[in-house]
Amino acid sequence: MLVIGCGNCLRGDDGVGVVVAQQLSEAGWEAIACHQLTLELAEPISRAAFVAFVDACVDVPYGMVRTQMVEPLAVSANLWTHQVDPALLLALARDWYGQAPPAVLVGVGGQAFELSESLSADIQNTLPTIFKILQKFNILQP
Repeated sequence: MLVIGCGNCLRGDDGVGVVVAQQLSEAGWEAIACHQLTLELAEPISRAAFVAFVDACVDVPYGMVRTQMVEPLAVSANLWTHQVDPALLLALARDWYGQAPPAVLVGVGGQAFELSESLSADIQNTLPTIFKILQKFNILQP
């Protein structure tokens, strides 16, 4: 399983995906921490049996964690965009490399997005829940 944690560690809770990816990488998981999703991620995604994207989400209630399966776009849409999302990356992995693995988005409801290098206490308290969710998905994979 590949975990891709996305976010800005200089914007408080927005850095939760990066923190998760860094901690999992230190524990021996295959994980990528990134500031934003980029087209280059399609290649490692294509090699994975399963992908979990972890990111702060403004549409998830503060301090909550939501999982949502992600399907690749039917067509790898306009690549002249600054908006790269998990569905587009899965489509590119499929179209460019011949494989789009199953994927999930683990969204974390953040609130403190001002300039800060640390997660709020409530978001720090969600980390064990996020790790349990990822372990569950990892166990389910062949």
